[in-house]
Amino acid sequence: MFLEISDIAKRFGSFNALKGVSLSVEPGTFLALLGPSGSGKTTLLRILGGLAFADAGSVKFEGLDWLSIPARERRAGFVFQNYALFKHMTVARNISFGLDVRARHERPSRAQIDARVEELLSLVQLDGLGGRYPAQLSGGQRQRVALARALAIAPRMLLLDEPFGALDAKVRKDLRRWLRGLHEKTGVTTIFVTHDQEEALDLADQVAIMNEGRIDQAGTPGDVYENPRTAFVAEFLGGANVLEGMSEAGEVNVEGHVLAHRYSEVGTGPVRVYVRPHDIDIEETERRGIQGTVCGRLGMGPLVRYDIALRGGRIIEAVLPHGAQGAQPGDRVSLRPKRAFVFPHTHISRRLPAEMRNVTSLHVVKR
Repeated sequence: MFLEISDIAKRFGSFNALKGVSLSVEPGTFLALLGPSGSGKTTLLRILGGLAFADAGSVKFEGLDWLSIPARERRAGFVFQNYALFKHMTVARNISFGLDVRARHERPSRAQIDARVEELLSLVQLDGLGGRYPAQLSGGQRQRVALARALAIAPRMLLLDEPFGALDAKVRKDLRRWLRGLHEKTGVTTIFVTHDQEEALDLADQVAIMNEGRIDQAGTPGDVYENPRTAFVAEFLGGANVLEGMSEAGEVNVEGHVLAHRYSEVGTGPVRVYVRPHDIDIEETERRGIQGTVCGRLGMGPLVRYDIALRGGRIIEAVLPHGAQGAQPGDRVSLRPKRAFVFPHTHISRRLPAEMRNVTSLHVVKR
């Protein structure tokens, strides 16, 4: 295995930042560490980069004891959210900094360094801007300079800590596409920290979802999205509505409505049901389904988001294609989940932070 992280733990005073994190990474992988703030993503990245020390655990890199290697000898390229460029240096000198500060016997010649800088300026699509200073660049251009600087040392791995967090939405989207292409050109193993699930699912080959210092699930973007293995992952990905229900003999009953699929693996008893907004059908009838009243309707280009108040006054969201449903605020409707993820209450220990939840508590009517 190229990179093997085993039982990494880290405390800051009484706070457990990492609680036995283990993860395997194949060479050339683009891995996203995804999770809410405080989940341990950046702490793990800093330990890999040598900017923080682990209290316990080990990291093997190409068979080497990675944590025993001094940070400057690891050849890990690090890119920060705030760029961390030297304001008094030109773009070219920022890019060459990691080569310029090498010991004399390890440092390439000036001509070799200058050639490497020109190569990287072309790679990051900043040809001709080597003589400018950071203040003369846009935010997106500065982040490209930071990436070029990280690549200048021919890194064994590239570590990116929320690199697009300070940029506006359009620039972020453009740079995501560009970064994916850059990774395909360089093949450098890349570990990318983000709290933005769209960013992670769009960019990465592999995603590790972190919560409260642990990895809840790791796999391909498609696997973790389509097959969440924990209640946290089900709630975190896709902005799921959270409903309370009752399971009996494989049937799950929510507000008097029995879900279409059987869930025999959850056993008998109270359950929590996770339904993503785009997995809900709306019908203008009260004959079947979960009953509610439309209390909000918002057009979002080709989509329409409905806010629907259930019997207890709680609000859930449904997203449908524009024109698929004509319900208006005040209309009584029936909701039918097309797909749901169901977990018994006994399996639900760690939840999203309160500000990231869309929780709906329903009165359960047993059959």
